[in-house]
Amino acid sequence: MITAHKIVLDPNPAQENYFARACGTARFAYNWALAEWNRQYKAGERPSEAALRRQLNSLKDDAFPWMREVTKNAPQQAIKNLGTAFKNYFADLKKPKRQRRFRHPQFKKKGKHDSFRADNGADKDHPNAVEVDDKRVKLPVIGWVKMRESLRFVGKIKSAVVSRTADRWFVSLTVEIEHTPPNRENQAVVGVDLGIKALATLSDDTPAVENPKALRRNLKKLKRLSRSLSRKVKGSANRRKAKCKLARLHARIANIRNDVMHKLTTDLVTRFDVIGVEDLNVRGMMANGRLARAVADVGMFEFGRQLVYKAAMTGARVVMADRWFASSKTCSDCGHVQTGLTLSDREWSCVECGVIHDRDRNAAINLMNFAASSAVTACGEMLWGRRRGCGTIVAVDQPMERPMKRDDLSRSLVAFDQASTLVAVVELGLRSWLVAGLVPSLTRQPLKKLRSDPDALLGLLLRWRDQATKAGGRIKRMVVAFEAGRDGFWLARWLRARGIEAHVIHPTSIPVSREHRRAKTDRLDTGLLMRAVLGWLRGEPKHCSMAAIPTIAEEDSRRPNREREKLVGEQTRAINRIKSTLVRFGIRAFKIKLRQASKHLEELRGPEGEPLPPNTMAELRRDLARLQIIRAQITEIERARLERLKRVPCQGTNPMIRMLTKVMGIGIETADVLVHEALTRQLRDQRAVARYGGLTGSPDESGIKRRERGLARAGNARVRRSMIQLAWRWLMYQKTSALAQWYQARTAGAKSGLRKAMIVALARKLLIDLWRYVTIGKVPPGAVLRPAT
Repeated sequence: MITAHKIVLDPNPAQENYFARACGTARFAYNWALAEWNRQYKAGERPSEAALRRQLNSLKDDAFPWMREVTKNAPQQAIKNLGTAFKNYFADLKKPKRQRRFRHPQFKKKGKHDSFRADNGADKDHPNAVEVDDKRVKLPVIGWVKMRESLRFVGKIKSAVVSRTADRWFVSLTVEIEHTPPNRENQAVVGVDLGIKALATLSDDTPAVENPKALRRNLKKLKRLSRSLSRKVKGSANRRKAKCKLARLHARIANIRNDVMHKLTTDLVTRFDVIGVEDLNVRGMMANGRLARAVADVGMFEFGRQLVYKAAMTGARVVMADRWFASSKTCSDCGHVQTGLTLSDREWSCVECGVIHDRDRNAAINLMNFAASSAVTACGEMLWGRRRGCGTIVAVDQPMERPMKRDDLSRSLVAFDQASTLVAVVELGLRSWLVAGLVPSLTRQPLKKLRSDPDALLGLLLRWRDQATKAGGRIKRMVVAFEAGRDGFWLARWLRARGIEAHVIHPTSIPVSREHRRAKTDRLDTGLLMRAVLGWLRGEPKHCSMAAIPTIAEEDSRRPNREREKLVGEQTRAINRIKSTLVRFGIRAFKIKLRQASKHLEELRGPEGEPLPPNTMAELRRDLARLQIIRAQITEIERARLERLKRVPCQGTNPMIRMLTKVMGIGIETADVLVHEALTRQLRDQRAVARYGGLTGSPDESGIKRRERGLARAGNARVRRSMIQLAWRWLMYQKTSALAQWYQARTAGAKSGLRKAMIVALARKLLIDLWRYVTIGKVPPGAVLRPAT
């Protein structure tokens, strides 16, 4: 790991003169190279920093002989910095305009960011050009220079950058050290809400961190010194003294701000394992003329930068919520989103549950809850301050800010020590279970067949652990995995309650052989499961995926709408059976859905004028009686659901259901299905939402063949059916919404086949918008809500 330590220098006048000449040489080389780069670019040539360095080396003996008086690293490194600046600039041009951070390199001015760099080992004749001896540092040409403190790190010194701030000189020593993140026993989670009045408000009971307001408290003195500088004659000694005083004050303001930031971020990564923060729109806040100075005085970007790189060094994790996450407006008790809050509302009362919230503390608690539910890693880079959906940024072992990863249960996040981990996979059967184990310190891989009894499985695991201990091993972790199937998740919950780490494998995520008649036995299946689980434990992707294990309450909450779905299917089959029976006798106009339908069977006559035969009459009476029972059960389920929503409107998933029903076109049944089947799951991003709903495509590409096979249908079929139906209703009830207008524009004048294909795209977009609506409170664009009652 490479880290740096910036130390104040205490040079004598001769050394100060050398530093100034070296900085001037570096500045001259940078400006010369920039001018030459622009000239060659306009002439149609292809300039490069390597070519410019060679060109300068060939010219400096004749044209710039004074460059020999300082270290050769100063001009060479300046041109390298110019090459890096152009590289960043050209790479940034490929991004959208609002995401660009680098502009075209500009010429440097004397007195602004004066610095030069000396690399260690750049000269073969002087491999140790930069050395440190207690409170001294050796630099090329000038020799030993005093430092105010000793170097904190022990390791190989890579380079030294000498810079000037006001009238003080600093050296930043880059050191390569061996760094191992410590084992973090503290698993605490905290949410941090940044602000202007209070710098940071934490979700725990600690007092808020006061904002030092360094700029505001020194603003009067800053104005006075600025006026004094403007009145001095340019080039005079008094102007130089006034400029130095003003620079000292600016440095003091920056030091006060950095001191508070460093203390806060160090305390957070030391005390907490997971830290939830919010991606603030700093650029948008700076656009407000009344807030710009106060926002700039806080240093919000610097807080995120320090937090991420310190988390990388200590092994902590930083979870960032999207800037549209309604942390301040969401009630941390019931989940209701309070609309109409302004910046002046520091306290507010929830209209649903009546709880009075402190604005900042409530936001911190919501960020803590978000971090606790999302404190997992996943792929993709995302630097601090970049917008890319509700996601996670995990600081990794790198010297600068790095992406936080999000977890999709496709790999384990815990370090796998095979020498101390007992791994077992279970092939579940109706009457027996086959258990295969990988036991440390045992040469054999045990395989045992048990009766379908969890106590017998637990006893077997404990016996294997004792055998490993007698063989000289030490078991610190026991992992059990099995495929999801008829048995559900009860065994995993039972094992976890007894201290065993249990996982349920998604059955379609395991790659299997495509042979025509591949051998399949329980013994071979356990071997396949063991290989997949070991790859998953090692953190390798594409081996298998684990299913999220729901609680008993979560499973039970899905039963009413699933039972209703089955009953509706039985009702449809019963009606179709009655209709088909009547059609055989030429009767088509009979209204089966009438409550007294059975009493009108005697009056039925076919085209021939004959009544229904007695056996057919008895069959129809039994079918109608069965239909009445099914209807009564459906009505009972719907009535119980409405009573539950009225009795506890702010408990469990009821707030989400109530939010969805406020949207025109969404009823209680659709809202209940979407909430319990999809929206309450911890889905990673909008792509995961669409995949879970089975609304993504399934391309078939091989060689020159490029075609689409239609819907993947790999997700939740209930969600898919509900969304397709809701998409058609959306076109009826939300004609002015952005999604409906998008659909009408894409299908204007098209055939019916395209309309059916595009309704799937509409359903996918609508599901994502509803997911954002219930998670962060963002209403679908142009959607009409029902008036409050």
